[in-house]
Amino acid sequence: MPLGISFFTFEAISYNVDIYRGHFKPEKNYIYYFGFIAFFPKLIAGPVLRAKELIPQFKSNLGFSWDNFETGIIRIIVGLFLKVVIADNIADLVNEAYLVDNSYLSAIDVWTLAFIFGIQIYIDFASYSSIAIGSAKLLGITIPENFNFPYLVTNPKVFWQKWHISLSSWIKDYLYMPFAKKISLKNTFVSRNIALIITWSIMGFWHGANWTFLLWGLIHALLVLLYRLLDMFWNYDNSITSRVFSHFLTLMGVMLAWIAFRSQDVHDVMQKYAIILKPSKYMWIGLRENIYLVTFLLMLGIYIFGYINKYFTQDYLKERPALRYAVNFAIGLFLIPLIIAFLRPVNQFIYFQF
Repeated sequence: MPLGISFFTFEAISYNVDIYRGHFKPEKNYIYYFGFIAFFPKLIAGPVLRAKELIPQFKSNLGFSWDNFETGIIRIIVGLFLKVVIADNIADLVNEAYLVDNSYLSAIDVWTLAFIFGIQIYIDFASYSSIAIGSAKLLGITIPENFNFPYLVTNPKVFWQKWHISLSSWIKDYLYMPFAKKISLKNTFVSRNIALIITWSIMGFWHGANWTFLLWGLIHALLVLLYRLLDMFWNYDNSITSRVFSHFLTLMGVMLAWIAFRSQDVHDVMQKYAIILKPSKYMWIGLRENIYLVTFLLMLGIYIFGYINKYFTQDYLKERPALRYAVNFAIGLFLIPLIIAFLRPVNQFIYFQF
């Protein structure tokens, strides 16, 4: 199959549908059209772009900018660091842990497997998106963010507004909303949730012809459905205690879904889920000790950098050029030697297989 076939197919579909809906005028210049379809930074794993996001930029007066160059280089450096220093080095831990027979796993082990793979795929995929955004920025092209600390959210709906943002919005606009309109039952709540289940079933199978991917999709459909039901009776945002509780419920549900995504077959998934339901399985641990420490430190790092990102945004740094230069210099000085030290052709990006 051609590299990136699903992503440029998505973009070709969105282009035609947007024209049909009157959201975008047909492009008469084939160079601009094929540039939109085959723009190399996002070709293999996204972000999935819309014509209105890219073609108008091709038509603008693109030129060299030191600000774009600086921003692009930093995004590439950060992306490479996340990939070769963090994601690739925890990949061996993840692969080794998932080979352990379920009879040797405790409930704490299964939770650890869920979290460490969830962290690995997040860092791996976010690193690609960062490199893509930085590469485009070097050319003067701005492509949208694809991840925005999705593991810090308070409900499953917002999770999919912050995880693979471009694909989530594509699925919503071109699958979920049309299904919801087509399934015209008297009860709109039922119609929306039937559309939700169909959409997530398609999303699951898009990742691969395996029942585990369908199960992963249906788990996320169930999480969103439960959120919709709870949202009718519980205002989770009315106190800090409710937000914290809702956050951890969401995080646990999302991480457990990764077990289905990573496992080889449904039987294996069900065995792992059965383990976490047995109280006696919480009394011991069976994996190497360092995997628990690594998982904890990485999750802690996500919380810390999520907090930093919230209060030290790009706008904040743009208003303080001296601080921005100092931060970017420190990033380059610290990360580049680590990238060189760890760079090796071991692991492709996880999402290349999808």
